[in-house]
Amino acid sequence: MGSLLTADFPPTDWSVIRSLREADAESARRGLAALCEVYWPPLYAFARNQGMDRESAEDLTQGFFLHLLQRETFAKADPSKGRLRYFLLGAFRHYLSNEKGRESAKKRSPERPFIRMDTESVERWYRQQPGAQLTPDEIFEQNWAHVVAGRAWKRLQAHQTKSGQGNRFERLQAYLRGGESNVRYGETASALGMSVAAVKVAVHRLRQEFGKWLRAEVRPTLAASSEEDDEVRHILRLLEASHLGIDGPTSA
Repeated sequence: MGSLLTADFPPTDWSVIRSLREADAESARRGLAALCEVYWPPLYAFARNQGMDRESAEDLTQGFFLHLLQRETFAKADPSKGRLRYFLLGAFRHYLSNEKGRESAKKRSPERPFIRMDTESVERWYRQQPGAQLTPDEIFEQNWAHVVAGRAWKRLQAHQTKSGQGNRFERLQAYLRGGESNVRYGETASALGMSVAAVKVAVHRLRQEFGKWLRAEVRPTLAASSEEDDEVRHILRLLEASHLGIDGPTSA
């Protein structure tokens, strides 16, 4: 399980921000690249919802992460003051307010992208969302929830595969996404050689395990462990409200 928490899923929490001042340049860049994978899509969507065109939003988001890497003050951020995503959104909002337009943003961007992102996927995801009904902050929250849930889902899938349950997981995962009927339970039970009751127990355990990985994602981004339950419930509410499923925009 350790490898699933480290090499396959690098940290994307307050420790990355704190390490910017202490780590060597390459280590800091790798750490911030991992952070970028989670927060690039919601920050990009926030910029788009502010009225920026696609190219400007991409340039500014890339430039912001380079700005984080170069500014020592961000290494002094205090995790006791709140959730990591709010710190990053506030910093991004401040960064955008200091920009003079797309041309100045392009000058700040690296000659090659800081991290290669699947911009097409993120843009399609952005366009699927009911942007006219949501504020930029709500767009950010919704994208963030889907990225975090997607990481937790990948952890669940990796753990199931590693434990030899990959094929069963492929059959059962639809139940975690919702919309399955009792008839479908019977079909799945026959296909897996299990009773309907056993399938329901297996699905319940998968939901519990997904919750565990979701907690593992949010725990290090919070100021206090007492916030963990509220954060998980908040993510689940956002997923349900979006009607877009668990999988969200990802890096290339």
